[in-house]
Amino acid sequence: MKILLQMIASLALLLSVPAQAIVGGGAPSTEGVEETLDSLDGLIFSGGSDLDPGLYGQEAHAETRDVVRGRDDAELALLRAALERDLPVLAICRGSQVLNVALGGDLVQHLPDVVGDATHKQTPGVFADHEVELESGTRLGGLLGERAVTQGWATRQELEQIAEALIAWGEAPDAFYARPVFTALGWA
Repeated sequence: MKILLQMIASLALLLSVPAQAIVGGGAPSTEGVEETLDSLDGLIFSGGSDLDPGLYGQEAHAETRDVVRGRDDAELALLRAALERDLPVLAICRGSQVLNVALGGDLVQHLPDVVGDATHKQTPGVFADHEVELESGTRLGGLLGERAVTQGWATRQELEQIAEALIAWGEAPDAFYARPVFTALGWA
């Protein structure tokens, strides 16, 4: 399982294509979203910079950095339009944060402040292993059974208030949920 999760994480890094690359290159744009979606069968939203905290009603934490508001706006427009069409979406890392914010949730901007240690401090290219207890009643819990799995984690930000349309498939010992899954897409 650990090897599979590491392979998925590596694949996610290889597929890190910001929205501006999909929407047409150059600066991020909210133009052409519908035309773009007309030619796609699904979308992958992957990792990247911090989201603008203003998008979920917060002031920026001192550790919030590398915000690219144009990218945020472009990805949110693309994601919301994809969800309106019931287009399949895979949200990985920052992508799950974008998904949560798009659906009304918010984020913890700096996990070390909340959990009391640097376990979640982001170091580029370094994944920390976290045990996650699978939730019963989820598709993943049904497939793997109610047990702990190891999840690679490389973020200092995480979902705080999870949007109503999302469910968590597991919980980490520090009480933060594993990346939630959008139930309408049948991933849970």
